[in-house]
Amino acid sequence: MGGGIDHEKKISKLLALLLAASMAVSGCGTGGLGNDVVNEETSAEAGELETSAGQEPEEEAEEEAESIAEAPEVSGYTLESSSKSGILQSDIYTYNHEKSGAKLVCIDNDDEELAFGIFFRTPVVDETDTNHVFEHAIIASSEKYPSKDLFFDLANKSYNTFINAFTYDIFTGYPLSSKSEEQLKLLMDAYMSCMVAPYILTNENFFKREALRYELTDPEAPITMTGTVYSEDFSFLTNVTNEALNNISDALYPGEYASNLIGRAHMNYKDLNYENTLATYERCYHFDNSLILLYGDMDFPGMMEFLDSEYLSKAENNGTDLSEYFSQETEDGYVETVVPCPAFEGDTAENASVINYAVSLNDLDFEELTYWDLLSKVLNQENSPYIRNLREAGINNPGDVWLNITAMKPSIVFSIYNADKEQASAFKSSIDKTLKEMSEDGVEKDMLDSVLKQTEISNYQVRDQTIIKILRRRRLRLQEALL
Repeated sequence: MGGGIDHEKKISKLLALLLAASMAVSGCGTGGLGNDVVNEETSAEAGELETSAGQEPEEEAEEEAESIAEAPEVSGYTLESSSKSGILQSDIYTYNHEKSGAKLVCIDNDDEELAFGIFFRTPVVDETDTNHVFEHAIIASSEKYPSKDLFFDLANKSYNTFINAFTYDIFTGYPLSSKSEEQLKLLMDAYMSCMVAPYILTNENFFKREALRYELTDPEAPITMTGTVYSEDFSFLTNVTNEALNNISDALYPGEYASNLIGRAHMNYKDLNYENTLATYERCYHFDNSLILLYGDMDFPGMMEFLDSEYLSKAENNGTDLSEYFSQETEDGYVETVVPCPAFEGDTAENASVINYAVSLNDLDFEELTYWDLLSKVLNQENSPYIRNLREAGINNPGDVWLNITAMKPSIVFSIYNADKEQASAFKSSIDKTLKEMSEDGVEKDMLDSVLKQTEISNYQVRDQTIIKILRRRRLRLQEALL
């Protein structure tokens, strides 16, 4: 839903906060990476490699841990961890709601823009885009707030700085923000009412509007198919880059749930139906499968008490288990595929292809993925050995190296655009040559240091940057791992 530059900035901020919250929930806030956040980020100016004079890292850790403000104590919640993020300039508290099993993360700082979000893990079980359909339909109306389209009522009739919902391959989120705590509470109430009693459960018309329906505008006109999500997905029909992403997942994870992507309703509309869409709710929309986020300079105890009394304490812990969708084994091997993409009549196929070289990183943990993220930044530098090898092979196409961590299984992807399939062999050889060189010679120290500094500076410029941080004390460890 929604769009525009400001929209993208808000999404980036909320995704960063979600990632910070996810790290805290997964235990990073009390050990491993999270301890580095607590111990390092507030102790020195950006770019310093040293600890404070005369202090050992352990002493710094104790000093920093003591600087975290006391966590709010609220009945019905158990505090699981506390941490501090210097980059977010925040104290982060992670709670478990005792009755419902919901996870709640409070990110406490002096930001006057207050935010709420609820996020559910929603694996893509097929490619009919039911997760996306349900994301649209669930916030259209509720028993407490009946409406033809509650989302647009809230967007247009409230004092909000951001309101939206979005679906990714592994989760669906419903974020809100406002500079008014009273308004945020009202918006939060409306969204939470949709999570527990949405009208789509009893009114199929919301499915027909958001997913798929047949229309006849007059007796002489042809019958057409339409629907909000179907139309959105159909707009990607001739998008070569989007089709290439789908082909990556199919090639890496054939037959697995991880091969399914959102945004494919236009290719699988015959299997898109009301019953399967409702199954998404039964499968995923339980509070014990949710992460609730509160952010900013707000009355956290008051907000938490409201959530508890109005919603969480009325829900049971369902013991939601989605492990079958994420635990499938991936076979080792290498495969090459050439897959056609739909095109409009008269479109040229010359210099119109996307060539991807992808490597599954499914067996890596979060810390190891940060190294690969750093490596991708190094490879994207114009003076990197990767770019040099491409140029020497006669490949001057635009391209990039990027880490896909929003899929069910992560991967690193090398891409070139405006390409011809005859370039595939030289492209692959350039990548293989680059990886071999780097495994033998390491990364040039000046280049790595420059990338680390760029990352560090950009992360410290604004509070809403990504939380995958290149932390100061870890900087030397990264150099040792990659040099």
